[in-house]
Amino acid sequence: MINSVLKKSKEKSPQLVVVGLGLSGIDFLLGWQERFKDLDITIFNMSGTTPFLFEALFLIKNKKLSPISGEESHYQMENFTFTFNFSKILSIDQEKNVLYHSDGEFYYDYLLIVSEFDLNVKLKCGDDFAKSTFFNKSYGSDYQCFNNNKVVIEGHGMATMAMALKYLDYGFSPSIVCKNSRLAIGEIPTEETWLLSKYFKNNGIDLNFETKIIKPFTKDTNQLIRVKITNGKEVLAGKVVVVDDETPCPSLLNLKKFNKDAILKTNKGHCVLGYSNVYAVGDKIKIATEEEVEDSSYLNGLNKLRIDHNPKYFSSKQYVFKDLSWQTYGEISPEWGIDTQNFYWEHPVGDISFRLHYRKEDFSIKGIACLGLNFNKGFMANALQSNCKAHDFIDSIDEGLEQNLYSSEVCSLIKKSFGVEFKKVIKTYRTSLLKRILRKLFS
Repeated sequence: MINSVLKKSKEKSPQLVVVGLGLSGIDFLLGWQERFKDLDITIFNMSGTTPFLFEALFLIKNKKLSPISGEESHYQMENFTFTFNFSKILSIDQEKNVLYHSDGEFYYDYLLIVSEFDLNVKLKCGDDFAKSTFFNKSYGSDYQCFNNNKVVIEGHGMATMAMALKYLDYGFSPSIVCKNSRLAIGEIPTEETWLLSKYFKNNGIDLNFETKIIKPFTKDTNQLIRVKITNGKEVLAGKVVVVDDETPCPSLLNLKKFNKDAILKTNKGHCVLGYSNVYAVGDKIKIATEEEVEDSSYLNGLNKLRIDHNPKYFSSKQYVFKDLSWQTYGEISPEWGIDTQNFYWEHPVGDISFRLHYRKEDFSIKGIACLGLNFNKGFMANALQSNCKAHDFIDSIDEGLEQNLYSSEVCSLIKKSFGVEFKKVIKTYRTSLLKRILRKLFS
């Protein structure tokens, strides 16, 4: 067995070390809330923007971080206590569960590696980029120094959207300058992204697509007053924030210590194969096959009775954009592949949508995504884990949909729309099946 969890006194909460930063890490932490009564979390991240960005990311997960006794690096979120550490990581001893850093050493019970896109944020006040106390110290004092409440955010991903909402929460008027044709490409499907963009505009966030900042304008005092973007538009701005969220970041850890290919393999519970207390999420993570999980457990002598290496898996994620939420259940991806049938329905009011992904081969559901709607988690877990057929799920949709202003109307509309589309799917499926049978007979 490569490592084991240290025994802790009853008075001390378990210690989780998080290396890296990102939404996948936050989703993992929220999934652990019911696992522990209390948990102390220390985050190692060398970006000078960590607390502000972390607050912004938690905001779109419908969670609020609260500073502890005015401390700038200590926060509380329900049963979790967070401490930010900006020290450089030197090494990790997996056998002793010790992380060595430039200012000392830290003993942990659990280790979480977040291998996600680089969310480093730069701030432009005048002609040059600089760090600001707005991101990592006293937000209020920096806010009072602004001559206007205009801020431009250059970026395109979910982190950019989170930053815009956080600034809006502070009373700013944000403008997003996005190099792509829309926000969150690869993170949110196209139709939902446009509905969210419309919602952002209605809430006072200015959006500019397929463009970038080309020239800042400053006063004689080098104070920024506006910027020019490639489409010729000039945008008022007291600050410019650039969110570098498109380049995969080099891990603060040497991943080859955990896997020779530098790609971590985990079970469905995100536990790294061969370790009982090391977890990983993000881009350089691969879910192992059941055979690989079994082989890893056998080779490392892990006690299967004590450690659940492949628990029942049900993924559910929620993103809250002020009053509008986007909820996913199961496997939902903007790139759903040729083996998946996609059904999408949108309410005429524009703030409500429903997406269903199901397998073409047997019509069993893979995932659901809802904008402005929520399902009972028990209902969804049962449907996904029992490989419920798409048409059966739609027939019982009113049983699992949580009640809101539109729920009674929505069920009948979704059923009607799906019925029309599913008839076409069945017809296509039967035609292709007949062709396969004839091909087999005469080959």
